[in-house]
Amino acid sequence: MGTYRFLGGGQSVKRIKGRKRESVPAIRTWGDPILKMECQPVEAAENVQPIIRGMIQALKKSKNGVGLAAPQIGIAKRIIVVAANGFPKAMINPVIDYYSGGAVVAKEGCLSYPGVFKNISRSRDVEITFEDIHGVSHKEVLFAGTEARIIQHECDHLDGICRVGGGK
Repeated sequence: MGTYRFLGGGQSVKRIKGRKRESVPAIRTWGDPILKMECQPVEAAENVQPIIRGMIQALKKSKNGVGLAAPQIGIAKRIIVVAANGFPKAMINPVIDYYSGGAVVAKEGCLSYPGVFKNISRSRDVEITFEDIHGVSHKEVLFAGTEARIIQHECDHLDGICRVGGGK
């Protein structure tokens, strides 16, 4: 039984014994048209908890993933999950407001392109605006280093881009 802490409110979610186990969504791989689609924003009234739960399950099942975007599980919505420090953070409708800190080149992989790794140049720091799972807006939050790289990678997926897989 795992415990996951989401960004926003410090809420934890545990799998409860006796509850029906939900199937883990499959991660879509290269060639799937959804990976090239621009995703739609999440509307305020939408219940995205099941989507986020599925994303976290898929990320955990991958064993080596540190981030996932909703289109990677077949959902064309603007949701990402980032787990740079082992605690998944769900970000809804993320927008990168500002890139800073200069460019850093590092090797990246992608769960949708298994076994493929490329050197990718990305900004060291980013400021983003997003909503958490409670609908609370977070404006111009600064992320740095590995977490900033993961956010940039996952936000690319929301626009149908995967640089590891060769661009759009």
